[in-house]
Amino acid sequence: MKKAGKIAVLLFFWCCSLGIFNLRARAEEGDNISITEMNQVMTVATDCEATELPDDDSAGITSYCAGASVWVVGETDDGWYKVSYQGKEGFIRKEYIEGLQVEMEDKEMVEINEAGLDAEMEAMEAEGKMVVEEVERQRSEAKRSRVWTIVIVVLVIGIFVTGIISTVNLGKNKKKKK
Repeated sequence: MKKAGKIAVLLFFWCCSLGIFNLRARAEEGDNISITEMNQVMTVATDCEATELPDDDSAGITSYCAGASVWVVGETDDGWYKVSYQGKEGFIRKEYIEGLQVEMEDKEMVEINEAGLDAEMEAMEAEGKMVVEEVERQRSEAKRSRVWTIVIVVLVIGIFVTGIISTVNLGKNKKKKK
């Protein structure tokens, strides 16, 4: 029994050491990539897959559909964008991604630089104001509902108390008459 335990422990440490060497090799492989920082939102032009490394043979991390917005964190020298999505980072070829386009009121697609951030901020402020107004409306309705609940409870209690008092008085009156 002791011999089997020692073998299991040795096997465990051997597996762990292989896993560590595997992680180190993968980390060293990714260190040679030169990435220029970007930090902007872009649109996926065609269906594609993000890979672990900027290489067509690298394992896929996630896939994107055409028209999806992606957060581009950097750009490599050899034609790849580094993208980030839900804590995962991967690489997509440049030809699969185009500059972000937004839809304006006249239904015309324009580049984000032409659209201007002022209009976007105004729209966000208006949406925020609308949300605040809706929350305030719901709060006032809840207060009104609580008030009416209290009024109804007081009325019901009043009716029961009146019924009890009148029953007691009726009983006293019958005793007096006898």
